Amino acid sequence: MRLNLDLLKGEREKTIIRVASCQQQLKSYYEKRAKVRQFQPSDLVLRKAFITALRQGSKEMNPNWEGPYVISQSRGRGSYTLDATNGKEIPRQWNAHHL
Repeated sequence: MRLNLDLLKGEREKTIIRVASCQQQLKSYYEKRAKVRQFQPSDLVLRKAFITALRQGSKEMNPNWEGPYVISQSRGRGSYTLDATNGKEIPRQWNAHHL
């Protein structure tokens, strides 16, 4: 029984190393293929329309994009505050994935 417990520690350590290796491979695989979108304040962008269409009852033939909007602030980690072209601020922050 004591021998099995000693072997179990070694197996746990091997498993931890193997999991860390797999996580590192997945991270590098993702980073090679990820498209990073960064915008600067005063850039013009379009916003995905399905986000607001869900609240208003979407129709099949609605446009896919809304806008243009102006980036007013970058909030970090791909989050942006938008303004309409007339200067009115759009509520909430928007992720770069939806712009």
